[in-house]
Amino acid sequence: MALSISVVVLFAGLVALLLRNGSLRPWPALATALFGFFLASTGLAAPINTAAHGITALIGQIDFRPGGTPDMTTVTVSHGSDFFGVDVFDAAALRELAQYLPGFLPAADHPPLTGLLSSAGTGQQHVDAAQAGTLAALLRRASTARGLKKQHSALAARLGIAAATAARTGQSWTWTTETEGEQA
Repeated sequence: MALSISVVVLFAGLVALLLRNGSLRPWPALATALFGFFLASTGLAAPINTAAHGITALIGQIDFRPGGTPDMTTVTVSHGSDFFGVDVFDAAALRELAQYLPGFLPAADHPPLTGLLSSAGTGQQHVDAAQAGTLAALLRRASTARGLKKQHSALAARLGIAAATAARTGQSWTWTTETEGEQA
């Protein structure tokens, strides 16, 4: 079961709790809130937002079930939003996205993207910068399509950002497969 909560609501609750138990005084709380409000309108807002998304994505990938998930295949995508510049996705989720995209993209446009997504988890993939730019546009279009499930939309948006970053830097967009839990 996935839990989704706004970061603003989370921090508002934390501040209210700290104010209530006396760990935080009202004036310093107000000063900190104003600092955050004005910081959001500076050039630091985008890097802070990117770092927060990377952290939440990392937390979202943690498996809290006892014993974990055996033999889980993941795909590490270059030019991602985490600290190391990569994103890690479940290969099955990428292949599932490939099944939904033909219903949301023009028939002439989706084959290169659905082909890449369908082969997720089968080995290393390299996409040149020009092709990454084309795929970024398709992924962004898919992420805003009405009717696409929220998890697929978020996945397409993250992939679109990574592809656009690869295209903007003129570098190859790389997908590397890793399997966790393999028995030797």
